[in-house]
Amino acid sequence: MMNRELMASSSIFDLTFDILTIFSGLLIVVALLVACLPVSGAAAFHSASNAAAADWIAQDYAPAPAGNPLKGFLPFYDAYGSAENPIKSDFPHSMEFFYVPLKNLMNGPDGFTFDTGLEPQLISISRRGHQAVFRVYLDYPGRVSGIPDFLRKGGLKVRNYPYFGNLPTLSLSPDYDDPELITALESFIAAFGRRYDGDPRIGFIQIGLLGFWGEWHTWPQDGHTQETALLKSQPDPKEEDWFASEATQLRILNAFDAAFDQTRILLRYPMVKSRGQEAAPYRRTVYQSVNMDIGYHDDSFAYETAFGADWYFMSRMQWRGAIDKWKTQPIGGELRRSNCVFGWIHPAGTRRILSRRLTRPMSPGWSLTLCSPLPRSRAVRTFIIARWMGHGIWATNFMSPR
Repeated sequence: MMNRELMASSSIFDLTFDILTIFSGLLIVVALLVACLPVSGAAAFHSASNAAAADWIAQDYAPAPAGNPLKGFLPFYDAYGSAENPIKSDFPHSMEFFYVPLKNLMNGPDGFTFDTGLEPQLISISRRGHQAVFRVYLDYPGRVSGIPDFLRKGGLKVRNYPYFGNLPTLSLSPDYDDPELITALESFIAAFGRRYDGDPRIGFIQIGLLGFWGEWHTWPQDGHTQETALLKSQPDPKEEDWFASEATQLRILNAFDAAFDQTRILLRYPMVKSRGQEAAPYRRTVYQSVNMDIGYHDDSFAYETAFGADWYFMSRMQWRGAIDKWKTQPIGGELRRSNCVFGWIHPAGTRRILSRRLTRPMSPGWSLTLCSPLPRSRAVRTFIIARWMGHGIWATNFMSPR
């Protein structure tokens, strides 16, 4: 808990606010005193307000709107037919999610096309009064390759693959350790941050770029044997590992951490071992990304989230030293029940796992999104759960100066 007094340049009312957070079934009330007054008159007014404390008028508590900013449910951007046509039977939301291929944003080593590749989405979303959440990718199985043409023409090695519905003519897995690719990615990230860090139209940015879907893995081409019902996967030098080396991973993470100071960024898992030691249930070690200003996103939420297998989200968060990261950074993910669900925490923790039927209590700050339109029964539960998630600000009292 903390008390904080805020000053604004002008005001009509003096208000007290409470932040309400459900924490493992407990209701925590944090009182904030907000003095919305000219700085020059603040001291005099507060002297008067202290003497006239009886004039404060109490307000009854009411649940916060389900569509509060930076929390709650959000659809994919392309669920909208246009900027003017909202989703039918929609639930309240304040953000929209989309993917964008790097080739739409970069046409040369120092050439960037943000105006045509990203601005249209940001403008469309902001016109609806929402904020954007998005991920840039190089390789999205089943979609046309996101690799910029100048890198392909420059000799970047790529691989075809048949996984996840991909075809040889569609997406390609690049050599992530290619020096020219790494340099290009660092150049892009620096320009990306210069242009968009602190942009109010953006809620969160997923780091993406590496691996299938930008999810920082290339399973099943990950240098391990395939797990069976009897045997866990094991490192195997005979198995190809297409993913980026840890040296490359660290360069990308450092570039993002340096480029974004205001806009929050998220990563699929805690990444890059410390001192080369891999985390495991019996050996916990803090990975290097945990020491950066980076949050995380669980892209198999409610399917591979809870503690269990070594690839489950919370298992990796705990074993890799990020179990308390929710206290300082946003965490979110994709609900693995359909292909049109995304959600976020800001900030919050995974203290209870939402059941697939969306019936169990959710931890504060988790904001999960279901595709719209929803059946009425699911829409009602979704609306209730949205109100449980994240921050909520309540004006408990107000007083008008005389």
